[in-house]
Amino acid sequence: EGLSNAARHARASHVAVNVRMEGEQVVVEVIDDGVGLPAGNQRRSGLDNMGERARRHGGSSQARPNQEGGTTLRWTAELNS
Repeated sequence: EGLSNAARHARASHVAVNVRMEGEQVVVEVIDDGVGLPAGNQRRSGLDNMGERARRHGGSSQARPNQEGGTTLRWTAELNS
């Protein structure tokens, strides 16, 4: 979903994907240099679905703007949930 959003909506030139472990959680970050999150956007079905999947597995999902432009999507889940 994060890569799909970057490709379909962000108009990004570059996208990085980082996957790592933090304790018992897997952390996935999708970082792009696109246009960022639109202000007042009410259409969030993809991001909401990602958040729900993360919560079902003891994690979380956040999308935040980068200082230099673009967006970082951070998704976590417990490995043993």
